Amino acid sequence: MFQLLTFLLWWLTAHCIFLFGWIKEFPKDARTLLNSAKGKIFNKVPMQAQSGKFGDFVYFSLQDILAKMADEKYFPSHVISLCINVDGLPLYKSSSTGFWPILRKVFSRDWVWNPFPVAIYSRPGKPKNVEEYLGDLVIELTSLIDNGLEVRGQHYDVEVLCNV
Repeated sequence: MFQLLTFLLWWLTAHCIFLFGWIKEFPKDARTLLNSAKGKIFNKVPMQAQSGKFGDFVYFSLQDILAKMADEKYFPSHVISLCINVDGLPLYKSSSTGFWPILRKVFSRDWVWNPFPVAIYSRPGKPKNVEEYLGDLVIELTSLIDNGLEVRGQHYDVEVLCNV
């Protein structure tokens, strides 16, 4: 599992650094990610699966991610549109271990960004408690939709176009 997560971290850094300046803050190795609760943009917490076993859940701050993307060049109308997707994917055919990422895709009038994880749950089985799994996202999205986002003296409205 460490090799796959290390590869994912490498891929995210290699393919997304040109879009997001904050990507360099990601650790380069899975052991650093999974053993560090001091991270600036993530916090790993245990979460129970439907099987009763505990897995790992990492939530990346959506507001911090959007604040680093917000720029009048990309959002001249000052509206940041999101599409949120939740789905599971198996890591191996012979195992019940999988990733359950919460992905977001950002749209503006002229730009579309590749999907990027907001949160990742990993262990055998699905997350047991939906409120626990989606809770941080719902709280943060509610605040962003109600209040918008202030970045460098500019106000951006946030809207959710779809939840898949």
